[in-house]
Amino acid sequence: LLAITGSGSRSIDLLIKSPKKVISIDFNKTQNYLLKLKIVGYKYLNYADFLTLMWINNLTQSLAIFESIKVHLDDETKSFFQKNSHLLTAWVIYSWVWEKINMSFSKLFFFKKSKIEKLFASKTTEEQGNYWKQELDTWLLRWLIKIMTNRFLWVHLIREPWAKLIKKDFDVAEYTVEKLIHLMSISLLKENDFANLIFFWRYQYALPIHLQKEYFETIKQNITKIEIVDGSILDYVQDESKTKEITGYSLSDFCSYAPDDFYSSVWEKIVKNSQNGTKFCERQYLIKQNPEKSFSEIKRNPLLEKEIEKTDKTFIYTFCIWNITKN
Repeated sequence: LLAITGSGSRSIDLLIKSPKKVISIDFNKTQNYLLKLKIVGYKYLNYADFLTLMWINNLTQSLAIFESIKVHLDDETKSFFQKNSHLLTAWVIYSWVWEKINMSFSKLFFFKKSKIEKLFASKTTEEQGNYWKQELDTWLLRWLIKIMTNRFLWVHLIREPWAKLIKKDFDVAEYTVEKLIHLMSISLLKENDFANLIFFWRYQYALPIHLQKEYFETIKQNITKIEIVDGSILDYVQDESKTKEITGYSLSDFCSYAPDDFYSSVWEKIVKNSQNGTKFCERQYLIKQNPEKSFSEIKRNPLLEKEIEKTDKTFIYTFCIWNITKN
């Protein structure tokens, strides 16, 4: 399997099904540093100490635990964390691009803490949805969401490169509200790690899959199956000797960072160098792409997408699934 590294959680999650190999690639080396730290943590720590390293519990000991395992890191990764030791003493698991973006939404609810607690205390999705509509879904909140999702803000002040690719007629605020309401219709927020991050700026009640105790030993047993690659996905997929054995791609939200010509080039090489039946999934955020319209070999699976939409707890994305079908 080939996955975009991101925070590393995606690549690690894939190990739960014991694949032969996971190739984890990212052009941002700092993302791969975090994954390398996690890998060493799985290898050499017990579950409680691993959570401490990730800044989930016993927060004062995270740096000490890092000191105990740093000998197992390569020099470059070790140097990065030593130079950025603040990551280990405050928010290491929360200090990366998408975690910060998701956490930024929590500022909208800072003065509604008691109501958010009541929202999270809901026993059913119906109760949850009704409480949201009656107590929280106000004109003021929608106005704040509109301010926070303003394209000018993200392009010129926060300077996120992906913001420049958002189509000017795409209503980010309306999309965000619709996705929030959908999220509350399919899962209890208390049990949703994504929702915890959005409403509380931390994993207060629920953890991501790769941090859950029930999967820790399985991941530990498979952790050596991850191969980390620094670089561009385009450079990687145009080499048939590397791609010919890949049977599945978890492409995450790479189209948010890919101009149209780059995105098309990636798919062109994937189609050319992939075996018949190769599977793909991609979570798309604010930039939506339809590669099946450009390449006849790419077949979309809308039925499976609809099924996953009913259970996928990541509220901001559109989950896309394709297969390569060659005559």
